[in-house]
Amino acid sequence: IYSEDKSQRTAMAIQLHDLGHHSIIAQNKKDFDKKKRDSASYEIIIEDTILSQMNDKMHTRVTGNAVIYTVSSFLDSTVAHNFNIQYHQNSLNIGFRLFIFDAYKVSAMNVHALTFFSKLASSSAEYNATICFAGLTFNKIPPAFRDSLEDSGILFYENMDDILKNKELLLELTKSGSINIKNKRAINKKITAKLPEFIQSTVSTIEMMTNSKAVKDAVNVNTIIIDGKENKIASSIGFYGEIDGMIILVFPTEIAQKTCELLIGEKTDDMELILDSLAELVNIVGGKIKTLLSSHNVSVNITLPRTYSNIEDLLVVIDTKRGIQVDLSFDNDKFLFFLTR
Repeated sequence: IYSEDKSQRTAMAIQLHDLGHHSIIAQNKKDFDKKKRDSASYEIIIEDTILSQMNDKMHTRVTGNAVIYTVSSFLDSTVAHNFNIQYHQNSLNIGFRLFIFDAYKVSAMNVHALTFFSKLASSSAEYNATICFAGLTFNKIPPAFRDSLEDSGILFYENMDDILKNKELLLELTKSGSINIKNKRAINKKITAKLPEFIQSTVSTIEMMTNSKAVKDAVNVNTIIIDGKENKIASSIGFYGEIDGMIILVFPTEIAQKTCELLIGEKTDDMELILDSLAELVNIVGGKIKTLLSSHNVSVNITLPRTYSNIEDLLVVIDTKRGIQVDLSFDNDKFLFFLTR
């Protein structure tokens, strides 16, 4: 499998593995071309394809824990219709703090779009989140518009790489700061009733990816308790619709490494690759939960997953939220599932 988008190639490998196929991911075009010459070793070679859903909403992707929205043409009042505000809100809830509008193909905007982006920046600021525009040249918008957007806290960058390839800047923009969210909501019976579906989806996916059997150690209703934070990484994913909430999975690094090894065909200590694999594994868990709930006539949508290489950043996002914590073991590797709102 090869795609320029790392999340795409990982997602395809997980989907295929779930269907019983053994996949090898090429990490770059040179590696893909080299492997492709040995075509006798593969039954199928996948290139130039994409996993996606078609709708009238803005295209959304995640890179380096930044949510990227793609906008184009003339931006007017329709931008509010095409923007999935509920998805954005849930992305804030699960810990995303950087949102970038890919605006290379924007020709201009009017006052309706200006008002929308200004309000979005203000509401996101309540979560210490940052809104950026990349590729929007200022000859496309009036100077007064730019001043107004900057006053609302929006940042402008000439190129996407100015953000995504500046590791120090990216770390600063994506880190979780302390927040004070009003009207914190407690876990309720409607969510609790679906706990078996959530656990089933999570356990079956991790068992499949690690070739190990899960053992349930404990179930408690409390604020999250994480032991041994120094050797763990985490991911969160939100769901919303007829019921809403968020799922947090905390992994020992060893479990995430096993998943990554299965996907790329070799062992690695590259934390970026491991986090990418973890994100896609959690994305598959979210998809399975959506399917299981649908079979019980409960309709939800899911956000893209957010990963945490530092558990302290996760704890800042969760704060004092109470939820259902399930402690599990996979071949003596401890694993934590936390369901909250």
